[in-house]
Amino acid sequence: MPLVIPPIGVSPLGQFVPATTDTVPTAPPGVLADLVDLRTLEVLSLFQGLHPIDEQVLTALTTVRKSGACVAEVGARFVDVRKLDQGATRRLESEARIALKRLIDRRDIKLIGVDVASDDDWAEVTVRWTNLRASDSARERSTPLRDPSNIASRLAQ
Repeated sequence: MPLVIPPIGVSPLGQFVPATTDTVPTAPPGVLADLVDLRTLEVLSLFQGLHPIDEQVLTALTTVRKSGACVAEVGARFVDVRKLDQGATRRLESEARIALKRLIDRRDIKLIGVDVASDDDWAEVTVRWTNLRASDSARERSTPLRDPSNIASRLAQ
């Protein structure tokens, strides 16, 4: 067993029992470390990443609206769609448009489309937009949201 130092230190207050089994993650982890150029060892994540407007789109789509006092009017309520009936596609599209309304009204993005694909027990919302504030504003961006609670959604390149 590897040496483990508990968060509160090695003392009677620690009451820390290290895990005896390895856990297998059910989903890929998020970013666990900075992006580093292996040739120069330069920390790239300090100077590059997603455009701030694209980050706002991802935040708007993954935040659950009315889940707290600070997000009463921000985000989407994809979690309210519990059954995949005839109106589920319309409700999912509507939630994506509501989540992005503030960015559209400020003319930060232009919404190209919201596509919903579904089967018997799953649905996937794909949002396509252009970032009007970026230098490459003609490039279409998109993100699929199969599980909107998954914060590790990534932009399609």
